[in-house]
Amino acid sequence: MTPDPESTSPQHLDQVSWDTLVEALGPASCIVVIDSWMGKAVTSQVSPEDIWQEALFLAWRDRDQHEWRGVRAYRGWLLEIARNRIRHHARRASAQKRGGGAAPALFSEMGLEEGVTLGSLLPHGSTTPSRVAHTNEQALRMRTAMAELPDEQSEVLRMHLFEEREMTDVAAALDIGLSAAWYRFRAGSEAYARLLGGDGGGA
Repeated sequence: MTPDPESTSPQHLDQVSWDTLVEALGPASCIVVIDSWMGKAVTSQVSPEDIWQEALFLAWRDRDQHEWRGVRAYRGWLLEIARNRIRHHARRASAQKRGGGAAPALFSEMGLEEGVTLGSLLPHGSTTPSRVAHTNEQALRMRTAMAELPDEQSEVLRMHLFEEREMTDVAAALDIGLSAAWYRFRAGSEAYARLLGGDGGGA
């Protein structure tokens, strides 16, 4: 029986249901969010897909620390882990630029043995090569479509659709009226769907 992603049971603790849970998060859309948070210094060191893998590993490793409150809250927690990883890589890049020497190996920083892959430490279903490739392909298509939108539309779309922020929060962050925020979102959503070819791609 396939686990229900909206179940109140702590799916993030179970190897079988965690696979379904990760899919319910919209991993491709999470990569789009991560990419939007990364600056040039970080992207020169690591890719959005790498950050996502790091976040998944840390979420699984520290699963006992998360109080289950549903899929949306879990997605927010995982993205916050990703944001912290971006900050970490930004500090590494800054230290290296200042002449701090070679940064410690990622493996040792994350408590891993040299040569161990993050994917090998996650429940198997979420890291099969075909699934990872499909997720990365989806994310690339989404990022390409978003890049074609006017900035004022892509900002609202990213914040409301991808980051799942309330529209009142989006309007406040962009210093625009609520009606203007909804207008930009509707226009952006329609253009985004057309650019994806009508199949939606799943945001």
